[in-house]
Amino acid sequence: MCEVLQQEDVEAERLRAAIVEGLGKLCRTPGGLSLGLPYLYRGLVHSSQLIRSSAATAYGNVLQSHGDDLPDLVHETFLPLLQDPYVIVHDSALRINYRKMPSRFKRHLLVSVAQLVNTYASSGERDQILAVAIQQLLRLTREFDPSDHRTIQKVIHLLSEMDPHEAFEVVEAFAFGGILRGENGYAELIVSLIMDPQTWSHRVPALVEELEELSRPEICRIKEALPAAATQARARLIGEFNLPEPTVSILDVLVRADAWEEATVVARDRLDEVGQDRWEAGRRLHAEAFVVAIELERALSGGDVDPAVDRIKRWRGIGQEMEVFNEARKERLDRIPFDL
Repeated sequence: MCEVLQQEDVEAERLRAAIVEGLGKLCRTPGGLSLGLPYLYRGLVHSSQLIRSSAATAYGNVLQSHGDDLPDLVHETFLPLLQDPYVIVHDSALRINYRKMPSRFKRHLLVSVAQLVNTYASSGERDQILAVAIQQLLRLTREFDPSDHRTIQKVIHLLSEMDPHEAFEVVEAFAFGGILRGENGYAELIVSLIMDPQTWSHRVPALVEELEELSRPEICRIKEALPAAATQARARLIGEFNLPEPTVSILDVLVRADAWEEATVVARDRLDEVGQDRWEAGRRLHAEAFVVAIELERALSGGDVDPAVDRIKRWRGIGQEMEVFNEARKERLDRIPFDL
């Protein structure tokens, strides 16, 4: 590889770029590092944007193997690539794992990443790169100052305006671990992603699960929006296989916040969606049971004895009707000649 890079007559840019990127693996061993490091350095300052991009990727691989063992000059040569005017270069530089970069260079790194976030946020384009930049910014912020609420608030604001696919990637990478929970606007962001028709259906259950992790004050802020979110989530998941029905989770969230009015709306909306024909009788009883359970808990929490007694009677009645329905269904199934 090094011999090819030494040849002056190798003019194929893509070939040189591929070899430079391969230096990331060559340099994993001490012997390989001694051979390849000069060529890696040349790649980082090369006039070709394609080769600089490949060198940035190679640097990221070398960083994982050597970290503090690399000369300072290599780190100092890499950092300007984050401000390179070509997208292909600073995108590659942005996507590496910085965990093993010496701490003395990370303040400069943080500033460069923050500048990229500002640049792409202002342009309103390339949300995919902006999402990567935000993730790197959050990692570095957590490392330097986990209590930097100003940066986190800015990130939440940016996520609310981004493409939902890219916003979800950031939420999944960080919020599901707790870094954004409790911050102003985060609960509203989760609801907006559930409601956004561009959010992929298979991601809705994870967002609903995240609602269950929110604190009571956060839930209280968004409780009025949750009935519509529940309806939207159910509509998105119709026909999807192996994805959980979201109503129960959202009801649990609302009950935990004593949002009885909203919980009743969610339960009744689900009941109203069930058909009236006899084939839907089991589903309808099941859906009505949720309505009765919510109304019973609401009455008990308020000390309303008469409504509570009435709901208990209806609960028992649903149980008896369910037994009759299940027995009738069993009889029908027994009559089917499965051995045909």
